[in-house]
Amino acid sequence: MSSGADRDDDASAPPGSGSALVALARGSVLLLRGVGRIGGRVAQSSLQAAERRALTVLKRKLDTVGAAGLPAPLSPAAGRELQPLRETEAAPLPRELERLLQQALEQTGDQARERLNRRILRQLVPDEARILAALADGHAVPLCHLMAANRLGVTVQPWLENLSSIGKEAGISVPAATPHYVAHLREIGLLVLGPEEAGQELAYQLIESEAGVRAQCQLIEQAGLRPRFTRRSLRISEFGRQWWSACQPHLEPGGRT
Repeated sequence: MSSGADRDDDASAPPGSGSALVALARGSVLLLRGVGRIGGRVAQSSLQAAERRALTVLKRKLDTVGAAGLPAPLSPAAGRELQPLRETEAAPLPRELERLLQQALEQTGDQARERLNRRILRQLVPDEARILAALADGHAVPLCHLMAANRLGVTVQPWLENLSSIGKEAGISVPAATPHYVAHLREIGLLVLGPEEAGQELAYQLIESEAGVRAQCQLIEQAGLRPRFTRRSLRISEFGRQWWSACQPHLEPGGRT
C-alpha cells in the first residue's frame, strides 16, 4: 500500500508537468521496491511505464498551452522552414520559380515596374549612370561604327562599334570604355541608335580621327581590307526616359549631384 506521504503528493501536485515529475519520482520508488521484492526486470518495466505516463501528461500539458492561444514551441524542422534564406544560401530552382510565379499573381502594376526599374539600376556602373545623365534631356550625339570591307566593298564586317564622344561629354572616369558602356546601355534598352545627325560633320570627323581609331584603321589596311565608317546618332530611348523619370536624382547641370 502507498504511504500517507504518497497520497499527499498526489493531491497537492497540479495537473500538468508537475504531476509528470511526481509520476516519474514514484516510478523511481517502485524501482527500488521492485529490486528488493521481485527483481530488476519487473522493476525496470515499472519505471518504463512510469516514464510513458510522464511523457503523456507532459504532452497533454503542452497541448493545453497551445489551445489557450499561446505560441507552441516549434519543431527544429518548422524553425528551419520559417527562417529566411541567407544570401549565401540558394533555394532550389523550382522553389525560386514558384516564388516568382506567385509574386506575379499578387503584385500590382506599380510593384512590377518598381522591381524592373530596380533590377536595371543594379546593372549599371557609375560611368554608365553619367552617360545616361548626359543624355537625359533627349538630345542626340554622333556615333560611328568602324567596318572592315574587302577591296570591292562587297563584304563588310564590324570592326569597332559604338564610337562616340559621349563619354568625354559626360565626364566619365574611363573614356576608353565608352563603346562598352554604350553597347550595354543599348542592350538593356536605355539607349537607341538613330540616323546620322545633320549638321554634325565636324563631330563625326573628330571621332574618326582619334588616335586609337586611326590605329585600328591601319590594322584593317594591313589585313588587305578597307576601313569604312557608318555614321549614326545616339539618344535615350523612350523606355530609358521613363526609367530615368522614375529613378531621377536631383542633378546639377553636367550630371553632378
